[in-house]
Amino acid sequence: MEWTKAVLTEIPQLIEMRIAYLTEDYHSLTLHQQQAIRGQLPEYFAGHLNKDLIVFVAREEKTIVATAFLLVTHMPANPGAITGRFGTMLNVYTKPEYRRQGISRKLVSMALEYARKEQLSYVELDSTNDGLALYKSLEFEEKVSRYTPMVYKLLEK
Repeated sequence: MEWTKAVLTEIPQLIEMRIAYLTEDYHSLTLHQQQAIRGQLPEYFAGHLNKDLIVFVAREEKTIVATAFLLVTHMPANPGAITGRFGTMLNVYTKPEYRRQGISRKLVSMALEYARKEQLSYVELDSTNDGLALYKSLEFEEKVSRYTPMVYKLLEK
């Protein structure tokens, strides 16, 4: 197994890993959703990979078998993000036949080490029930906020 960052030539595999993750997380994707996502991802990855999106991968030979995305956000500093930079973990996904081997743990640990070196103030994520034990064992804490998360949806109205 090879553990490293993804490169631009792996964008087709990253797209497949993203679709697999979303299909599992949302239990299914409509044809329209899948086409829209597939249409957006090549340009997104080409413009962001290894800039503000760092994708850690486990590779068996030349095939990506697991991913952990770290999206780096730069904003005005505040007491909760003193450096003005923080990370969001996304798409922590391992192909089913490679699960329960510690692969996600290794990839998330690599992302956290990268975040430390880059002096990110914190790394956040939204955990599925399946990932909760892993993240707690890596010392992620449940986020308690005095704010109420809200969203204004523009395209789904």
